[in-house]
Amino acid sequence: MAMVTVHRTFQGEDRLCFGRVRSPESMSLSEIQKRLDYFKNSPVEIAFPCQLRLSRRSRWLRAAYWWLRRNCSGRRYGDRIGTFGMSSLAGQGTLNRGHPSIHTTSITYGPLDEAGSSLVTLQCDHRVMDGMAASRCLMRLQYVMLGQVQQELEELGAREEERQAAPCNRAMPELIRKH
Repeated sequence: MAMVTVHRTFQGEDRLCFGRVRSPESMSLSEIQKRLDYFKNSPVEIAFPCQLRLSRRSRWLRAAYWWLRRNCSGRRYGDRIGTFGMSSLAGQGTLNRGHPSIHTTSITYGPLDEAGSSLVTLQCDHRVMDGMAASRCLMRLQYVMLGQVQQELEELGAREEERQAAPCNRAMPELIRKH
């Protein structure tokens, strides 16, 4: 379960909202992007109703709520808070390497450079994860990004080019069937 931090403006105030992405490892890039677009573009009161309700409570009640979620949820911890976090300011042209996180692991990435590369940072709690294991995770991430993810992006790009190149050809069979 990924917990994605999303900057939103609600009633004239900036706020951080946290969107859950269940089983991102089994989703296509298009499915993940649809979920992220939902968090980014849907009305805050629809996308994050529980967070809005909680934000109306007093500070001590919110702190108690979060303490209970973190310390008393047992097996449901991952469902409630997520198993890792992700935050990025790459779209703003910057890297936030040291962002605060309530998770034992959190990943961030920066903007693309001239070569098309991005600096990726994996923060981990060394009480839970050894640095060597984190290093192997980053190497595996690079392998997947340069393999499966790149292939899926190329396929998406080819489909989009095909769609834009022949918009008339798609409508033609439909017109023929109607007559």
